[in-house]
Amino acid sequence: MRSLPILAVLVLFLTPTLGAQHQQKCRVAERPNKLPPVSSLLDSAEAAAAFASRPLPATGVLFSVVSIMDSVQVVRLMEPAVVDSFPQALAVFRRTVEPQRAEEAWAVRVRVRPGGAMAVERAQYCPPEMISTAQDILRFDVHAEDRPPTNGGHPVRVTVQATLSEIGDVMRTDILRSSGIEDLDREIAQSFARQKFLPALLDSIPVISWIRTDGKTLKL
Repeated sequence: MRSLPILAVLVLFLTPTLGAQHQQKCRVAERPNKLPPVSSLLDSAEAAAAFASRPLPATGVLFSVVSIMDSVQVVRLMEPAVVDSFPQALAVFRRTVEPQRAEEAWAVRVRVRPGGAMAVERAQYCPPEMISTAQDILRFDVHAEDRPPTNGGHPVRVTVQATLSEIGDVMRTDILRSSGIEDLDREIAQSFARQKFLPALLDSIPVISWIRTDGKTLKL
């Protein structure tokens, strides 16, 4: 009777040690691929008329429009925090915004300059991040027929994708690249799901996203 060699499989993911004041890494958002014209986002004529007669800061007033799903939009005043000369600026701008159809989240900014001129700008995107402070090591003894024994163990590559909620909780995990060993895949997925994550942010608005064990994240 042929004996089955035992291969030791070591799986290790290292996570950064983060301080209490950790700042999430952010970048310019890529979606939508092409910036839309102002007229497709809002009633530009009404907005221009409302702002044209108001004294605005030299750099203008900056609004954020985040589309999360069909007809669900978050409109915020970003700069300045308060428009002293026009306290109703946000209410007026929000009233002129047109509903947008969005199969996936995206965001843009609209800058209104003195005189009512408007321009669309890119928003800011902060991808999700793992914030666990400890390393997670899983060790298994795998019975492998027709494989020669090795001194250093049998290397295994597994890619797990975790779908994250707006608060960074793991909603589900999917095996994108399997080790070929069901129990091992399941243990790695469960271990990844136990990690703690920061949610993705679009102009500071939390959105559903995903992150993988290889470090790749949803692009927005």
